[in-house]
Amino acid sequence: MLHILRSWLKDKKAFTLVEVATVVAIVATLALTIAPIAQEKILQSKTIKSESQIMNLATAIASFFQDTGQFPTWKGNQKNFFEVLRSGSDATLDPKFSSGLSSLWGLTKVDHISNHLLIDKPGGEANAYKTAKLDWRGPYIGDVGTDPWGRNYLVIAKGFFDAGTNTSPIFAWILSGGPNETVETDIKSQKLNSTPAENLSTKSDDVGFLLFTATSTLVD
Repeated sequence: MLHILRSWLKDKKAFTLVEVATVVAIVATLALTIAPIAQEKILQSKTIKSESQIMNLATAIASFFQDTGQFPTWKGNQKNFFEVLRSGSDATLDPKFSSGLSSLWGLTKVDHISNHLLIDKPGGEANAYKTAKLDWRGPYIGDVGTDPWGRNYLVIAKGFFDAGTNTSPIFAWILSGGPNETVETDIKSQKLNSTPAENLSTKSDDVGFLLFTATSTLVD
């Protein structure tokens, strides 16, 4: 086929306007057909990667609890609780929040996930867990960084202790804002992209894992 095309091109001294227009039309049609498929595949790939990283975080938190008997919420050796853990060090990379939710769900005590799961430095206090004679055996995870859309993962650490216990945490989400980089899941929701007063929204795209009532349940 290739040698036939070369022979044809060699014989042609010039392309007619109709021939050029035909080729352009064919290329444009192929581009319009292939582009959406390629974009969908890229989106699927990023979502799968986000789900995998969230599962790694969930596993790391479970391993941390198995060793220490605590959840990663301590604010240094004072044992005050952090309410939110972010995966990166840059707060400007936190996901946006939908208009119905306040930024970081209105929670203010924030730390880096790495200070609990990568190194023993909760709240910037080195070796705080070991000083408290907890059997911290990390690192439990590598440097997580941001999600595939460039935003921090968020762990609602408040769910580990607010109205719960070490063995029965509540509403402890691990969340990515997804492709639209916006969190649309309320702090006390049991479903992604919803608030306790509303049904699940099919227009939203959070990716998350819920650590709930002492069990981990994958949320699609």
